[in-house]
Amino acid sequence: MANSATPRIPAEMPEFWGLVHWGLPIAVILAVVAALIFNFTKWGYEIRLIGSNPSAGRYAGIASRRYLILVMLASGAIAGVAGMLEIAGTVHRLQGGISNNYGYLGIMVAVLARGSSVGVIFSGALMAFILNSGIILQTEGLTTSAVLAITGLILFLTAIGDELSHYRIIRDKA
Repeated sequence: MANSATPRIPAEMPEFWGLVHWGLPIAVILAVVAALIFNFTKWGYEIRLIGSNPSAGRYAGIASRRYLILVMLASGAIAGVAGMLEIAGTVHRLQGGISNNYGYLGIMVAVLARGSSVGVIFSGALMAFILNSGIILQTEGLTTSAVLAITGLILFLTAIGDELSHYRIIRDKA
């Protein structure tokens, strides 16, 4: 019963150019609005401060619990919009397994974006390209595990590159 699906939901997201539905511009607009909020408002600054160093936030007198709840509510609202766009845009029904490891991929997209709201657009596009290419490669005999291994390898190499970027080579003048 876990893999059962509901009947088709009559709500449908209109497409443009016969290629993508309105979920793409809505996602881009949400990312740009988040970038503007995080970079140009006091609220965004305080959220970034609490996220990077909770002790500094407490020292500055910021009510971190309040911001934590507000950010969780905003994240839940964005996830709800994403779910609505997925249902109304592509799947048109509620079904088990609809998320296809989106949580795991979301972590990878966030790591690749390196804290940039606009970077999420590009790293998300990269992950979408890899997954869609994986679907095509599966018709050629490549397994799903290989595609997930490729995405994991990208995350692994990004983590290594991020760690190595904090070091520099110093030549001995001896």
